[in-house]
Amino acid sequence: MKHHMKRFGLLLTALLLGFSLSLQAQMTDDQVVSYVKSALAAGKSQDQIGKELLARGVTREQAERIKSVYESQQTSGENVTAQALSHGSIARDSRAEAMQVGDGAMDELAAEAADPDRGGSGRQIYGHDFFNGRTLTFEPNENAATPQDYRLGPGDQLIIEIWGYSEGTYTQVISPEGRINISQIGPIQLSGLTIKAATDKIRKALVSKYASIGGSKPNTSVSVTLGQIRSIQVNVMGEVRTPGTYRLSSFSTVFHALYRAGGVRSTGSLRAIKVMRGGEEIANVDVYEYLMEGKSETDIALQEGDIVMVPPYVNIATVGGNVKRPMSYELLGGETLATLLEYAGGFTSDAYSDDFRLIREKGPERRIFTVRASEAGLFQMEDGDYVSVGSNLDRYSNRVEIRGYVFRPGMFELGKDIATVRQLIAGAGGLKEDAFTGRAVVVREKPDLSLETLSFDLAAVLAGQADDILLRKNDIVVISGIYELQDRGTLTINGQVVSPGIFPYSDNTTIEDLILQAGGLLEGASLSRVDVARRLIDPYSKMPSDTIGQTFSFEIKDGLAVGGDDFILQPYDVVSVRRSPSSRTQEFVTITGEVAFPGEYVLLSVGERVSELVKRAGGATNHAFLHGATLTRQMTEEERRIQTAKMEMALGGSIRDTLDVSQIYVGDTYSVGIELDKAVARPGSNYDIILRAGDRLFVPEELSTVRISGAVMYPNTTIFVPGKGMDYYINAAGGYGFRARRSKAYIVYMNGQVQRAGSTGAKIEPGCEIIVPQRPERKGMSTGEILGISSSATSLATVMITLINLFAKK
Repeated sequence: MKHHMKRFGLLLTALLLGFSLSLQAQMTDDQVVSYVKSALAAGKSQDQIGKELLARGVTREQAERIKSVYESQQTSGENVTAQALSHGSIARDSRAEAMQVGDGAMDELAAEAADPDRGGSGRQIYGHDFFNGRTLTFEPNENAATPQDYRLGPGDQLIIEIWGYSEGTYTQVISPEGRINISQIGPIQLSGLTIKAATDKIRKALVSKYASIGGSKPNTSVSVTLGQIRSIQVNVMGEVRTPGTYRLSSFSTVFHALYRAGGVRSTGSLRAIKVMRGGEEIANVDVYEYLMEGKSETDIALQEGDIVMVPPYVNIATVGGNVKRPMSYELLGGETLATLLEYAGGFTSDAYSDDFRLIREKGPERRIFTVRASEAGLFQMEDGDYVSVGSNLDRYSNRVEIRGYVFRPGMFELGKDIATVRQLIAGAGGLKEDAFTGRAVVVREKPDLSLETLSFDLAAVLAGQADDILLRKNDIVVISGIYELQDRGTLTINGQVVSPGIFPYSDNTTIEDLILQAGGLLEGASLSRVDVARRLIDPYSKMPSDTIGQTFSFEIKDGLAVGGDDFILQPYDVVSVRRSPSSRTQEFVTITGEVAFPGEYVLLSVGERVSELVKRAGGATNHAFLHGATLTRQMTEEERRIQTAKMEMALGGSIRDTLDVSQIYVGDTYSVGIELDKAVARPGSNYDIILRAGDRLFVPEELSTVRISGAVMYPNTTIFVPGKGMDYYINAAGGYGFRARRSKAYIVYMNGQVQRAGSTGAKIEPGCEIIVPQRPERKGMSTGEILGISSSATSLATVMITLINLFAKK
């Protein structure tokens, strides 16, 4: 009963560790278990419970965080049994699978999430991501030459240069009143003037100070350029992501203002953006003119106090199917289907462009229209319209095909130079040498698209002795080969060759020929025996035979089969090249510890024993404790299968059904109990174990201590005293503890052997450990509780698996 409870606890732990990643972050493991139990008690199905848990949500960050916590717990050095480790491996695998499924669920949920700035439907509207990127900001280049039509305003810095007969430089900033003040000349009003007009006005004002500037032949020049430019304040309003007031460079344009406002929302218009100046509309910007036609004049320059107003769109129509750029487009009132198709980049090569299917959402019910291509320029679009452009039919109007034994099989054009079978064969390069001319077929479509086969004498048609066959659309001419009409068979070679496999049969093939096709013999191949297995086929037999095959054996000498008398292989012969009995690869064993030359040694013979290995290693040192030596052996596949079967039988019942036994880790090695001192003293005896490849022998140093653990008052390690018995060492640990099972005490020796204390031959040796088990507390359990535990474990596992399946479906 105690063992059953312990096994259930381990299983429950494994399930929680494996699947807790799929649960909502707000729920602890205990809350999840409680929820599952109560839901099962309420009669809910596993699928329903899984959906309810899934609806609570899970984030990738939460999953990764929990994963790292449980992995750290797995490596915290807790004292677990071998069975718990087996369950833990399943939990780790389940946890990894849950993480993989969880990642897929997160990607799917992210893809389905609706962006509030994309209209909630997730549709992509052409141009609406134009102002959201980072590579195209429309930021003005302030280092470029000042445009002559740039209008000056308060805050602009002017650099006035005078050269020639007179020279001078003035740097002035236009004041808030809109003027500059030059010494000995006075204020000059410049606000609102272009650079060109301001230059003329400044030149006229400087004449009073520099006479050489004026006159009919001036010999002094004046240049006016911008230094530091001012900033302007612009309001961006309406259907933009971040409406508000922005301070921009005075070189800024409408597009840069829209970029600074985060771009246009899906509810906004790209076709009718208004620019207000002084309470009046000075421009109506259509971004599509820039995107579709590259009209840069659409992007007008802004001035102080301008308002950029983005109104809601009027019409959004969607085009899908066989167009080059299927998506949604904004249309102005009165724009037609032809305009929409033009915005979509036109048709793909396989589009059917004679008519289009249009679905209209407007009205109490949906309506569908079939619009002819000739009507597309007249059919006006409305908001919500969806246009689908179909594809051409997957059929040909003038195709014929030839298959089989011609030099250029494939499809050809019907008409021009090809109208008959003879002309088609000529167009395909003619017949191959191994073509069968006695009979060929034409596979033809009937009016209802069913197929019929017409056979004809190919040789007679080609020789003109029979009427040539007139071809029709989609006819397929099939010409067979002479070897297709009979089974040529294959040849098989296996064993010690470079490339064993199946090869096509050819006449007069010998054993040597087939070995060469297989790449030659491998090292270790037997030259004294090569077998050939042949099937018996009698096409005229009327009675079954007990003989189903025959074999032939040959020697290989100088590359030829001896005794074969020019033996020729027949179809379906199987050649087996055997391994030489004396050919064996090196196999190694390892000896470590207190020997003269520890290390890896090759096995010299079959049946080499452990005493011989110690001897080859130079013998044991003076400090070696041969009686405590241990031997670790690699587990074979057969031993692993038996161990796994034992583990499966140990699990048993309904709990076994909830586990994947194939994932139980049973280890790669196991210990072999040996008595090396007796093996060395009596070589060849039963104590002298025969070695196996991969064995590891460890000869420890002699210890002078004995360890006492388990149900004693003070577990410790004490000095070994020769001749002292069990009671002496128990007393050295303070005596037996509470609930100690004295009759079950046992001794574990250094060589891995275990004996019950008090049994015949059991004695205390240096390095051994005395273990006293503890009597468990007695606590009864009703039959109903036992059944409830088993049922809960099975139900919980089922619900968790259902939950993971739901993640996989999303």
